[in-house]
Amino acid sequence: MTIETILPIPDLFSAKRVLCIQPHYDDNDIGAGGTLARLAQKGAELFYVTVTDDLMGVVDLSLSPEAAAEALKRDQFAAGRVIGVREHYWLGYPDAGQYDYFALRRDVLKYICYARERCRRRGAPPERPNRHGVPREGDFNRPEQLLRRYRCSLPW
Repeated sequence: MTIETILPIPDLFSAKRVLCIQPHYDDNDIGAGGTLARLAQKGAELFYVTVTDDLMGVVDLSLSPEAAAEALKRDQFAAGRVIGVREHYWLGYPDAGQYDYFALRRDVLKYICYARERCRRRGAPPERPNRHGVPREGDFNRPEQLLRRYRCSLPW
């Protein structure tokens, strides 16, 4: 008996929907851009969630934080068009700054559950995220409540 018989390796390129969670705006593109583009070519829907604002990496000091954030988003949209990303979401946590770990976990879980719900519904992209299952801020106090509400089964 081998590990492959106990735990078969899934065919990555048969994926229909892929949620990519990245710390910075360009990590998916740099680290897995070719693979993600191939997935998109094979028909997979790609969704990006970017955790930080990535403002520590901005070298043009003449830009305000708002202008720099917009430039980074513009760059990510352009790269996403080339790769085939369907939707982008930004959590906006400070890059190299202080943030609440539990709030970060809650926000990441929102999008994991949202993506799972989208897989079930196969609906159109939301006009407003709350219409399609993303809870409003303050709807849930603990990730466990969020998971129960959206019936998410996560691997951990």
